[in-house]
Amino acid sequence: MSFSSICQFVTGSARNVVRMRSTILAISLPFLLFTSEAAAGSLTPPTSLKASAVSTSRINLSWNDTNNGEGGYVIERSLASTTGFVQVATTGGNIESYADTGLSAGTTYYYRVKAFKRADQSGASNVASATTQGGITLPVAP
Repeated sequence: MSFSSICQFVTGSARNVVRMRSTILAISLPFLLFTSEAAAGSLTPPTSLKASAVSTSRINLSWNDTNNGEGGYVIERSLASTTGFVQVATTGGNIESYADTGLSAGTTYYYRVKAFKRADQSGASNVASATTQGGITLPVAP
């Protein structure tokens, strides 16, 4: 991960954008407005997302952490492989697994994971799926 920051200095009518490769802790000058934000695209998506059903109501997820200093990970789930993803959880930083519980038996769930740090968010990981175990199987009438 790059520690680059984009710093904008605005004075009167002059406007300069300066790319810096260090962290500025504080600045205090008259008539000067200072803002700093992480460089766009500074977070990379987690890799190798895997999903494994371990019971009728639980799926375990694991992935590779590709960032240093991320705030955490956003876990998204859907019942379709390409659409309908909604956030179901977040984790802390440097976490590489999550247990999704309270699921319905015999149902296929699709997952993707994104890294976040403050307002910045990575793209999505690969999509992984698993089908919870069991479900009720009704006997066929003779």
